[in-house]
Order: sequence, then structure tokens, then C-alpha cells
Amino acid sequence: MRKILLSLLLSFVAIVGLAQEDDYKPMLVDGRTWVCVTVKIENHGNDTIVKKVTYTPNSIPFLSEEGKQVFWNNNGQKLLAFDFGLNEGDNFPFTDLYGSTYTTRVSHVDTIEVKGKQYRRLSFSSLGSFYWVEGIGDSMYGPYSALVLNPMITNEIAIYVDAVYDGDECIFERQDFSRPAVTAIKDIESVHPSKNALYDLQGRRLSTKPSKGVYIQNGKKWVVK
Repeated sequence: MRKILLSLLLSFVAIVGLAQEDDYKPMLVDGRTWVCVTVKIENHGNDTIVKKVTYTPNSIPFLSEEGKQVFWNNNGQKLLAFDFGLNEGDNFPFTDLYGSTYTTRVSHVDTIEVKGKQYRRLSFSSLGSFYWVEGIGDSMYGPYSALVLNPMITNEIAIYVDAVYDGDECIFERQDFSRPAVTAIKDIESVHPSKNALYDLQGRRLSTKPSKGVYIQNGKKWVVK
């Protein structure tokens, strides 16, 4: 009986895991806003102004999303900015604004939970340590990819994401990028068979005690001859 319950429990966990894996969170959705802290250098001088700039999907029309990939349109050239379908050990080739091509590798993939929602997180160790979070973007450049946009805009360089909003609701903040990962199984309620319930050897519940054969009750095997 315990083996049957354990098998059912493992099957349930596997199904839940697959459902979570396929539950992709798109990045470019209506009403989403990224608030980024930027540095602007006036006239290429020493006057540095720190300010917050807000970006929305409407203000960055040169980004497009197809499946789990986000593309950057650089003067008619379609460049891959994000690929949230990558797994640990996968290489990510990219081309920056100047046409130079590089390759970085996903060092780790896990899941974080923020405000009751789970997000897939990809970690990169090469070219500096940074994260991609599915549906959120880059820990350095938000809706832009630090891999492609470095610098992002002439004289205006996004330093980090301050917060992400859906409408008026804050769904993600800067410190959330480095949250501890959640485990695959958080809480599982114990499964206890009903007291005095009858089961056959296949784990199926019986409505009445069999007139002949073997049955299980309260964890014990009984034989009726």
C-alpha cells in the first residue's frame, strides 16, 4: 500500500514539475513597466547625473518576442537578446551593437519565488556575473540584454533595474534577482488512508469485505478462506 501511495505521489510531482516547466512567463506584456536607474554623462564631461527612467513595451518597439526568445532589431538586423529556454551548460552566442560576436555559457538554472509567483532564473558567470529572469529580463539592463546592448544608448547607460510593475502593482524589485532558490518540492501533505478502509492488493478501495481472498485493512494483510 505504501509503495502504491509513493508511486502516485511521485507521479503527481512529475506532472506538476512538467506543468511548471511549460508555464512560460512572457516578458513583453501590455501594462508592464521597467524602472531603471541610469547614469547620464552631459557633453562627455565629468558631470554625471543619476536618474530613473521608465521603459514599457511601447517605448521599446525594437524588441520582439517569439516563443521563449526575445529579439533586438538593430537597424534591420534581427539579433537574439534573450533565450529563456536555455539550460545549464548551454552556450549563448550573441552579437553586440558593434557587430562583434561573443559566446557566454549558462552556469546555473533554478527557480525563485517573488510575491507568490515562481520565476525561472538563469545565471551567467562569464562576462561578469548577472542573471536573466524569465518574464523580467536582465538583472543589469532590465528589458534590454547586457549581452547585446553594452552600452545601451549613447550617453545614457542603464546600470540596474530598480523595479518592475504590472500596471500599478510592483511584481519584482532589484533585490529579487539574487533571492535564494526555492526547492522543487516545498510542502507535501501526508497521505493517510481512511481508518478501517478496505483495499485489494492493487490498492483499490473495496466497498465491502471480500468473501474470499486477500485484503488490506489498517496496514495489515488479511486472508479470507
